[in-house]
Amino acid sequence: MKVYEFGKKSAPALLLLPGTCCHWKGNFGRVIPLLEKDFRVLCVSYDGFDETENTEFSTMLEETEKIEAYIKEHCSGHIHGAYGCSLGGSFVGLLAARQNIHMDYGILGSSDLDQLPVAAAKLQTALLLPLLYPFIRDGKLKSRILQKKLQKRMGQTEAYVQAFMDMLGGGRPYVTMKSCKNQFYSNLITPLPDQINVPGTEIHIFYALKMGKKYRLRYLRHFDHPVIHEQDLRHEELLACYPEQWAALVKQIVMVEDKKVIIGSAHFVFEDEGCCIPKGEQEKYDALPAAYSHLYLCIDGELAAVICIHDPLRREAKDAVKALHESGFTNVVMMTGDNRRTAESVAAEVGVDAVYAEVLPEDKAAFIRQEKEKGHTVIMVGDGVNDSPALSEADAGIAISTGAAIAREIADITVASENLFELVTLRKLSEALMDRIHGSYRFIVAFNLSLITLGVAGVLPPAISALLHNTSTLGIGLKNMTDLLEDENTQKRNAR
Repeated sequence: MKVYEFGKKSAPALLLLPGTCCHWKGNFGRVIPLLEKDFRVLCVSYDGFDETENTEFSTMLEETEKIEAYIKEHCSGHIHGAYGCSLGGSFVGLLAARQNIHMDYGILGSSDLDQLPVAAAKLQTALLLPLLYPFIRDGKLKSRILQKKLQKRMGQTEAYVQAFMDMLGGGRPYVTMKSCKNQFYSNLITPLPDQINVPGTEIHIFYALKMGKKYRLRYLRHFDHPVIHEQDLRHEELLACYPEQWAALVKQIVMVEDKKVIIGSAHFVFEDEGCCIPKGEQEKYDALPAAYSHLYLCIDGELAAVICIHDPLRREAKDAVKALHESGFTNVVMMTGDNRRTAESVAAEVGVDAVYAEVLPEDKAAFIRQEKEKGHTVIMVGDGVNDSPALSEADAGIAISTGAAIAREIADITVASENLFELVTLRKLSEALMDRIHGSYRFIVAFNLSLITLGVAGVLPPAISALLHNTSTLGIGLKNMTDLLEDENTQKRNAR
């Protein structure tokens, strides 16, 4: 399976899924230019139907898993919308029902949603595939009966029939009989559950009235309260013959009042996307509470709303920073991608020495390099993917066990607990360990030097010197096996 991408990566993602045995360009070649200005268009080319790959289509479920894996890897598991042409509509339904990824809008383009018994589906595939496969392979019908039927239909509705034939994509000798058989059969036994209802996902269906009333019943059986768009057209006629109207309807569904909607940080919406604050609203914008993180919602290039997110400080944060200072850290710095006002508010509350806001991952790494060049020893604590470059750059990188896997992989130390005082414990452990190493080293040198001196002077015989040497070695070893830090109960008893 391959996915072709068009448009800006920062735009909302719109997934396009072709119909049965169709080429992606045949289905969507004329509408992609109408969508790529507003969307990040992701056009799927199924296994067995792409000329750049040597694969075969297996089952609808296996192909769905591959589509889900792509969305998870390249879209963080979330897309704005998905449109499925015919068979592609079944994929849209499966993506929604399985809930392994999330989409805001799912659109089915007059899909059949056939669910024949297995025996009937196999029989129909065996009878029709020998007639259809030569057309898919060579781009022309070999059966005289089908040629006559096609000529008759062309005489009645030439534009539609020709457009529908073009959607298949012409002759494709690289497509195997097995891929066509598996996909055709999959389309006849659509593995969709009934009454699909996923919170946050809105299902729309392009219902071609000339297909018949039974299809409306199928849509209502498989989906709970879908939005049905009735069209006095044939199967996929809107996409095949009227690409401009099709694109306009898709945009109307997935965009607010046919306007582009984006949401993100101030840097993303104002700098990257060029959105602006409406006239007369600057005062309200300036008065946004600094104690909150902000997400900015813009419609058609203009700020429409600000979502204030309160991320409360951990209870121990202030005391932990104070303890870090007391344990010898001279400069505790906070670096964050949040806006400056929120960052400064948090920094003032916890008592850090410096704060850097709205920084990118490379900015964190650059700061650490600069501090190391000044001769400072730098410890970096982080838990996210964006912290990975800085964790790698620091003299000691510390990751939190609940953080991103890549952060844990790169860090030198992983802290099992989320309690910030574990950093203080780490500091005490390192100091206690170095004290023990230095103390043991000094004792060993002094004791052995004494033994040598007394032995040379004839005060101690060799046997006694050897006994004392081995006994001291055993004693040092046993002492170094004890805990570096006292437990809390021992500390309380000693304090009394």
